[in-house]
Amino acid sequence: MLCSYSSSDNEKQNESNEQQQNESNEQQQQNECEINEINKEKRKKKCEFCNENESKYCCPACQLFTCSLNCSKLHKLKLNCSGKKDATKFIAINQFNFLNLVDDYTFLEEVNASTKEAASKRNKKTMLARHLQTLVRRAAARKVDLYLMPSIMTKRKQNTSFFQFKQQTLYWRVEWIFDQAQLSVVNNRIADTENLLNVINQHLKSNLNNELIKPYLFDLNDQSSINWNLRMLVPHQNASKPVWYEADFSSTIRKALEGKKIIEFPTIHIILKTHLDKYPIFQNTNSTSTSNSTSNSNSNSNSNSN
Repeated sequence: MLCSYSSSDNEKQNESNEQQQNESNEQQQQNECEINEINKEKRKKKCEFCNENESKYCCPACQLFTCSLNCSKLHKLKLNCSGKKDATKFIAINQFNFLNLVDDYTFLEEVNASTKEAASKRNKKTMLARHLQTLVRRAAARKVDLYLMPSIMTKRKQNTSFFQFKQQTLYWRVEWIFDQAQLSVVNNRIADTENLLNVINQHLKSNLNNELIKPYLFDLNDQSSINWNLRMLVPHQNASKPVWYEADFSSTIRKALEGKKIIEFPTIHIILKTHLDKYPIFQNTNSTSTSNSTSNSNSNSNSNSN
């Protein structure tokens, strides 16, 4: 009984497969017939441009039948025809044939290919070069959030910062702005191990001819003679209400940049103390809330122990 049952099932399956194959062959023959009929119609027509010879070509855009390349070119000029088929043109369902189906399938394939190509190009453009990836990674290791702009931006092109593997040192491009002296100077490549006071002092000495720079002058051996402070603009804040990082002028560049967000390279403002009220200090609410929660938890633990 088992054998007879399995053999009958196999026969039914074979019959079903044969029937599907026959239907597929019939559909293919029908499609071929449709194509042949369309081609016959094209061959029967005379050239609709010169009206002399039998047509050989059909314009994909305007469906005009022409007999030669010359007639095809002339019809494009006189009728202002692009010669390209409108892939989105509406076709009524009763006029839809196999060729239209092939056209639609081809159009969808082209759209899919162009989408993949565009995505690939976009990924290549947004991918950072290896030396820039290293720069961002090494900055992060120094607790600096470094943001890089698109390659077409001026600030990106100006950035000469890099990491020196042999010395294990990060060299920054640093812009120094003496706001009240209306002076801006740049170090294209300066090691983050350099002391801020020494660098600022060098810039002051090289600009002694500027009368406005005199209030900034100080004695390296006497920090009480310093009449200014350092500020760095905090990025990604309300532009109408800018806030500023405070930097310790007695530290190194590396230490001064710790815990700060920087776009491309540091821009350090040297502000006279009489103008500091115009540069409000950034209050890190996250760190404040963290410290408050820590102190609360400590107080709670103390009270519980008591």
